[in-house]
Amino acid sequence: MMHPTRPISKKRPPFSGAGSKANDLHPLTLAERLLTAKEVARILHLSRSMVYKLAFRGDLPSLKIGSARRFRRHDLQRYLARNSGPSRRRA
Repeated sequence: MMHPTRPISKKRPPFSGAGSKANDLHPLTLAERLLTAKEVARILHLSRSMVYKLAFRGDLPSLKIGSARRFRRHDLQRYLARNSGPSRRRA
């Protein structure tokens, strides 16, 4: 005799952030779109491998999601603000 099956998923309340209060600040909001290394490379006019090097060195903050590395737009803006200005290269 088979048992009646139950629905696999139950309704859950919507995600409201890190804490129990709806106005708690969360480092990554659900509305924020993360950038790929390819997108960051295009914005910075760098190779994708250089973007990964910057991330691994800690110069450009990134998030590891599974096996993928993603970048927040505001971290990219901070990196640009810190590193923009006169070139350090000699002619």
